[in-house]
Amino acid sequence: MRCFFRTALLGLVLGVLPAAQAPGQNRSEKTDANVDRSLTGRVEKVDARNGRNGTLVVRSSGAPAPAPGGKRYVYTFQVSEQTRLRTPAGKDLERGLESPFLAGAEVRVTFIDVTPPPQTPGNRADRHVARVVQLIKPGETGTRK
Repeated sequence: MRCFFRTALLGLVLGVLPAAQAPGQNRSEKTDANVDRSLTGRVEKVDARNGRNGTLVVRSSGAPAPAPGGKRYVYTFQVSEQTRLRTPAGKDLERGLESPFLAGAEVRVTFIDVTPPPQTPGNRADRHVARVVQLIKPGETGTRK
C-alpha cells in the first residue's frame, strides 16, 4: 500500500514539473505541415480537369481576420485521385468535382501543406493538397462557376 502511494506521489510530482516554466519563456506552437489540417468554408470556384482532378477555391467561414479590412481567408486546394469527395452522409460524391452540388456548397476540407522543391518553376510555396472534401450543406444546382 505504501509503495502505491509513493508511486502515485512521484507520478504527480513528475507530471507537474514539465508544466512549470521559467518566467519570460515563450510557449509557442508551430504548425506541422505533415499533419492534417481542416477548414470549413464555402466553395467559391471549381476547376475540374475531370471528375477526380482539379482545384477547389474555398473561402473560410467564421470570424474575419483581424487584419485591416477584415477579409476571410481564401484557400486553393489541389484535388487528385487520392482525394476523397464525400456527401453529408459520408458516401462518395457522384461525378466528383463535376457534381452540380459542389459549387456554392459549404464544405469541410481536410488537407496538408506541401512545399515543392525550389528548383521547380511555377509552383507556389504554399500548396494545399486536399485529402477529404465533405459537403456540409450542398450548393444550389445549376449555379456552377
